[in-house]
Amino acid sequence: MAPWNIGAQTPDEFLIHQFHLNSPVVLAKRAEQAVARGGMGRLLGCCGRTLYWCPACQAKPAANPADSYRYNGQNHVANRPRVRGYCFSIFPESAFILMSSFDLSDTTRDDAPGFRRIDWIALKLIAVWGALAAAALLVMPKFFLPAEDAAILFQYSRNLAHHGLISYNAAGPRAEGATDFAWMALLSLGMKLGLDPFWLIALINCACLVMLAVLVLKIAGQPLRSLALLFIMGAFALMPQIFAAASGFSVLPFECLLALLAWSFLNENDVAAPLVGLVLCLFRPDGVVFAVPLLLAALLVYPRRGRRLLLDVLLFVLPGFLYFLWRWHYFGEFLPLPFLVKSNAERVAHILVLSSLHGGAVSTLFVAVLLALALRGRLRQTRNLTLLLCLIVLPDLFYFSMRLDQNIGHRFFGYLPAAAALLPAANWES
Repeated sequence: MAPWNIGAQTPDEFLIHQFHLNSPVVLAKRAEQAVARGGMGRLLGCCGRTLYWCPACQAKPAANPADSYRYNGQNHVANRPRVRGYCFSIFPESAFILMSSFDLSDTTRDDAPGFRRIDWIALKLIAVWGALAAAALLVMPKFFLPAEDAAILFQYSRNLAHHGLISYNAAGPRAEGATDFAWMALLSLGMKLGLDPFWLIALINCACLVMLAVLVLKIAGQPLRSLALLFIMGAFALMPQIFAAASGFSVLPFECLLALLAWSFLNENDVAAPLVGLVLCLFRPDGVVFAVPLLLAALLVYPRRGRRLLLDVLLFVLPGFLYFLWRWHYFGEFLPLPFLVKSNAERVAHILVLSSLHGGAVSTLFVAVLLALALRGRLRQTRNLTLLLCLIVLPDLFYFSMRLDQNIGHRFFGYLPAAAALLPAANWES
């Protein structure tokens, strides 16, 4: 094995090379050095002018550190690396290592690995669209009117805020026309504080669009960088559901809660998952289609089943049961109104509603192709199959069997673009 020499003058004289700190080769060299120096080991890092053997790739670099060379398809250069990793710089008489992380998002040149100029142009255009979409959501109430169902919800929220009654008429009978209970209560609270509901929704939509991008990056394990945030916001804003959000519907808050539920599931958070699932169901009654399968899947997939089951009962089942008892007493109906009204429709094979199938099939096909290309063989992994079943397959079967009224911008299928972002993020590597 070739000897190495670390008698360099400055760290800048070393070539930068990406490798893992726990590499077996590096660990072996650390042990050898610790013995040779009487326990004062020195970490070896990158190939340099006087270092002619690299412990990471065992490749000899160019004699001049300013020259670049290729190894395993990567460019190793003397200046800042173009790939995400760790920059190890060795000081001549120090037993420490200087470690700093560089990220691809800091790179704006078109010569970055895997990126062409057209890729950077598309990325930045979508990021610009994300910023414009957020700004447009904020000013939408000045130029547009809410959709019909959204305006009806405002009326219910107004009566709840000013008269303490869930009814369309101020002095009318109790009626469950506003099925998004938590959404109605949130708007009612805003009205109680003197806020216009449409402007309040604009603020909530903008905040949820940003939060969606944050959650996707958190699930992917990536740092929060402005370019990445704006790009993800722009990608969501390219979906037709953005028009439903701008019309006053709770699409973006619902997607945000769904992403938070997926994050809780992936992080095995047995407290957050049932709480977020409960809020999701209160926001829209069809949230149960996502919350219950994911909570059951967590019981089957993850350990500590006894503790998880107890928390699910205390934080999800019991509060949900009490809510249903209250609404049964208040409205005289145990099930939400959409489950009673929208189940009455003309069906194919006594199961599928043709209009709903036509509205969601194209989106489902698009997501299926996207995930097949992005994940390839990884869809067979247990975690990915669980997310695929709970976020796409089971919800599709439910919505295809329901009559979807006022489906502006395919708002009921807003879970599909969310799933298309969450699944690749959960498998993100570089």
